[in-house]
Amino acid sequence: MVVNRCNSLYADVKDESGMFVTKNYIELTNCRGSIVYSSKNGFSKIKDFERAYRQSIRTAFTSIQNLDSVYNSSMLASIQINNKDQVKKDIANQIAQAPKNFNELKNGLDSLQKLKSNTTTTD
Repeated sequence: MVVNRCNSLYADVKDESGMFVTKNYIELTNCRGSIVYSSKNGFSKIKDFERAYRQSIRTAFTSIQNLDSVYNSSMLASIQINNKDQVKKDIANQIAQAPKNFNELKNGLDSLQKLKSNTTTTD
């Protein structure tokens, strides 16, 4: 998943707690930030905040556990191999451009040093 972060979903816990009830729900988003799934609201009336928060999250996760989803790593492996080849090509292109970029930076630095020396001699 390091190669392609779009192979995963991201979970955000949203809090809608009130004064006497701890409420939250979980949103699953894709790599583009689109909401894929929102869980049912989890809630708790326990007075201790930490215990109430844990219980309400567990309740919210029950709807996610009931989803009928399957993770197929073999399908993702072939996609990731193709992505790795593309990443290797991108890195090779960046390495090929590095001397050109270095020379441009060096020329710019030389110009700045000349300007600095001209301004210090005129002061």
